[in-house]
Formats: sequence, structure tokens, C-alpha cells
Amino acid sequence: MMTDLNNLLRSRVPGRSMPREFYVDLEVFEEDLRRVFHKNWLFAGHSCEIPEPGDYFLLSVGAEELIVLRDKEGAVRAHFNVCRHRGSRIVTEERGRSRSLVCPYHQWVYALDGGLTNARLMGEGFDAGEYRLRPATVRELAGLVFVCLSPDESTQDFDAVFEAVEPQLRPHGLERAKVAARDSYEVRANWKVLVENNRECYHCRVSHPEFCMSNYDLGLPGDSRSDEGYESALEHEYERWRFLGLSPEEVSFPNGSSHRVSRLPLKEGFLTEASTATSSRRLWANSPTRTWAACA
Repeated sequence: MMTDLNNLLRSRVPGRSMPREFYVDLEVFEEDLRRVFHKNWLFAGHSCEIPEPGDYFLLSVGAEELIVLRDKEGAVRAHFNVCRHRGSRIVTEERGRSRSLVCPYHQWVYALDGGLTNARLMGEGFDAGEYRLRPATVRELAGLVFVCLSPDESTQDFDAVFEAVEPQLRPHGLERAKVAARDSYEVRANWKVLVENNRECYHCRVSHPEFCMSNYDLGLPGDSRSDEGYESALEHEYERWRFLGLSPEEVSFPNGSSHRVSRLPLKEGFLTEASTATSSRRLWANSPTRTWAACA
């Protein structure tokens, strides 16, 4: 039986959990992929992961997969990992380096910019220019790589995201960072449960007491709670951040858009989120703070 998504949307009560089907129905999940993940900007990785031409990593989005790489001119590109001949998967390793992209099935060869450079025995009249790899749109933001799988949809204004987030991230030099470790795990839950959990700290005091040692459980949009200590700390830190040359202005989903950036204070006596309050590592921008950015 087909799920009536419009009826489900109408049955939603603002401020309450969404109907069960939004979390367990396969058709709703497939619609999530089409409407959210395939049409919006997604964080793909760090530019430091592909420092040299030919460096690449794979990004899976539902059943789709992108090859995110740096081309010979130094630009970051993203190609769908699908050969234009018979639809074979071109790259199979999660990350690596290659001078070109070679399909393992019939050995069609693509340049790093996605152009087809060699297709054996295709006969006269074959135009290689018509068989470039399908592209996704790519933007770099202060060392972070974002992609949009639907080129026609990528006209959504990324410039507004860049204008809000880039000044806050620039002082931290993420483009010069290195990946020290990777940790990947699966959660047996619908993605909306994870997003909802991330967007509130109602559960923090019980579930994350170590987090609350250094962080205030306030400051998220939609939280009507007020705390004199937090407001005083935030006012003090805003003055200090500006003195340090940082840009602490909060931008929270303006005009219903999908991005937010906010710099939040740590509690007095803490320089990092570590439970020991201090760190032997050099602090980025020497600022006891945490910067939080989102781009749905």
C-alpha cells in the first residue's frame, strides 16, 4: 500500500514527535533521499584529504556514490562513480590516488576532470565528448568540501552559507589540518532520530554528564530556557572573541534556510572539552570556545 505523504505531513502536530511512518516507512525514507539528500548541499570531507592531484575519496549517499578528487589543475571535483558505458562502478577503493579513472569492466579511461580519454573499438562517429562522467556540484568552504548531487538543484544559494560560516572557520586553518584518526560506526535508527538528538540538549545532563562539565546545555535554537550564568559568560566571551579577531555572530537558519553557525562558550576554567579542563595540544586560535556549524 502506497504511503500518502501529504496526509502524513498534515497529521503532524508542531512541537510533537512526527508520526511513526516518518521513521520506519521505506517509501518515506526513499522520499527523504530524493527531497533532502539528493537536492541539498552535503558535507563531503576535508580538502586536506585530497592534497595532491589524483587524490580521491568515495562518498556514499543512499544508493548513489561520488568520487571526490583533486584534478590536475588543483580544483576539487565530484563525479558519480558510474561508467558511462555499461554502468560499472569505476573506483572500488574507499580512498587513494590515481592519474586517471579506469573502468575495471571494459577499461574506458576518464581524465580526472571527468572527460573520456580512451574508449576502445567504439567505431566511427563515436563522440567521446558526449560521454563525460556525470558531475555533482562542489564548493569548498574554509577547508571543508560540500557537494550537491543534483546540478539543477544546486542553484540554492550557497553564497549565503559561505558568507555566514567562512569568517567563523577561517581563523582555525582547517585547510592546513591533518586527519589523525578515523572512526566509523552505524546506528540502528532512522537518520531523523540522530538529527533530532543533535538539535536538543534536553537529554544532556543525564546522558552526557562529561559533556556538561565543560559545556552549557543551552544555546540551541528553539530552547526557551534562560540561565544568568550562561548569558553572562556569552556576553563576556563575545567581547573577548572580537578582540581576538574572531567573528562570533550567530546565524541561525535565516529566512527558513538550512544553515546555522554559532560560537558557544565553555564553562569557566575549561580550555577544551576534555574532562581535565586543559590540553597539552596547541589550541586553534587560542580560544576556549566551540564553533558549531550545520548545513542540511
